[in-house]
Amino acid sequence: MVRLGLIAACVLLAAATGGAATVSLDLDSSLLFAVPGQSATFTGVVTNTGAAIAFLNGDSFVFPYPIDDSPFFVTVPPTLAPGASASGPLFSALIPASAPLGLYVGSFSILGGDDAGAAAVLDTATFAVQAIPEPGTFAMFGAAVVLAGWRLRRGRTGS
Repeated sequence: MVRLGLIAACVLLAAATGGAATVSLDLDSSLLFAVPGQSATFTGVVTNTGAAIAFLNGDSFVFPYPIDDSPFFVTVPPTLAPGASASGPLFSALIPASAPLGLYVGSFSILGGDDAGAAAVLDTATFAVQAIPEPGTFAMFGAAVVLAGWRLRRGRTGS
C-alpha cells in the first residue's frame, strides 16, 4: 500500500514538473570590450527547451554599473512556444567615463514561468566587460615613444 502511494506521488510530481517552463539563455559572447564612457551590447539566443509555453515576464541583473535591459523587451516576446527561440540584442552594460580600466563581471537572468504572473529564474548567463583605453591613447603613446627615440638619437649625433 505504501509502495502504491509512493509510485502515485512520483507520477504526480513528474506530471507537475514535466510541463514546467524551461528556457535556455545563450550569449553570443560572454566577454566584450568597451572604452570608459561607452557601453557594450550583449546579443544572444533565448530558447524554450520545455514542453509547455514559457512566459518570459522580466529579467534581473547584477553588475557594478548601469544596465539597459530595454533591448530584451524588444527582442524577446512575452511568451515562447515549445522549441521556439528569439535572438538579437538583449542588454547593454555601460562603463562610466570615470571607471578605471579593468574587468567587470555580472549576471543576467530571465524571469518567468508557466503563467503571466510567474517570476522564477528560468536561466542565468554570466558576462564580463573589459574596460580598455581608447585607441587614441595608444596612438599618442606610440607617437611620444617615437618622438623621444628621435630626440635621443638626434642628441647623440649632435654632440
